[in-house]
Amino acid sequence: MKLQQLWDARQGHLVGALPWGYQRDAKRGVAVPDPERAPLVRELFERNASGQESDRSLAAWLSARGARSAKGRPFSKDTVREMLLNSAYCGYVGGLRSKDRSIRGLHEAIVSEELFDRVQEVRTWRARVVKPGLPSDDYVLRKLLHRERCGARMHGTRGSRRGVRRYLCSSRRYGHGCDQPITQAETTRGAAR
Repeated sequence: MKLQQLWDARQGHLVGALPWGYQRDAKRGVAVPDPERAPLVRELFERNASGQESDRSLAAWLSARGARSAKGRPFSKDTVREMLLNSAYCGYVGGLRSKDRSIRGLHEAIVSEELFDRVQEVRTWRARVVKPGLPSDDYVLRKLLHRERCGARMHGTRGSRRGVRRYLCSSRRYGHGCDQPITQAETTRGAAR
């Protein structure tokens, strides 16, 4: 970033390419909400805050509305993610994915801070939810079995003798001193197949 751009950013100006949904006011030189795109940005945040939409479904929704990215392409899940993480939409100046909201922008916010924060909470919650994958034949309970005391996930592993399948606490696996005993993944009868 050039020194002048850094100075402008510290003064509250959005520098470089403006976030989608903003346009530059030629007279004042500040970013202002685009009358056609800003309502779509607001609805994008509201839909994500509901917890019912993914980045992919929101990209499809925007593209179905005829909206195109700044490069003139249909929206992708990655473009939507970048938008939902950008604090410029709630009135701050910061880099992409920057959680720092120390510089208040001179531009008008498209979404409220409350809505922006709600979206961040939903995104954090969704990232923590374990979505079980297809069970493998070897470890049917993978991603489902958790340690009662420490809450860590149990991982499938093979024992050194005869390749016995078993479950091991991930805390113990990564050397965090869990005392959970190793549990066999199958009964002795099942191992004799």
